[in-house]
Amino acid sequence: MHAPARKYEVNINTLILLTGFAATAIGWGIIWGRFTADVSAMGQKYDAWIVTHDQMHKDRLAAVTGIEARTDQRISAMEGEMRKYENLAYRITVQEQGSQTLARSVEELKAAVNSQSGDIRVMREILQRLDPRSINPN
Repeated sequence: MHAPARKYEVNINTLILLTGFAATAIGWGIIWGRFTADVSAMGQKYDAWIVTHDQMHKDRLAAVTGIEARTDQRISAMEGEMRKYENLAYRITVQEQGSQTLARSVEELKAAVNSQSGDIRVMREILQRLDPRSINPN
């Protein structure tokens, strides 16, 4: 027996099938290329975002540090002013106590003067009784 002779014919179905496989492979290649390009572009965008975000944090930290320094200076200045006010309050209290003491001393002095005034009147009356000429100086 002889084997039949082989024919090297290309069937239309074979051509369609091979063209479909080729188109599918080319399509997947194009999709893969776009996908990898998009992924690398997103990676570059992400890297750029990280750099700008880190810079934003550094700038914000510098701004917050400056604000904190100014706030600390203001608080220090206000603490100094508060010490002055506390000192003034203490000095006013001391002055009030001194004025109360002075008022008491003046009242005591008035009482002493009134007492001496009464004593001088009594002494004058006694002297007038002892020396009758002092009544009529003529």
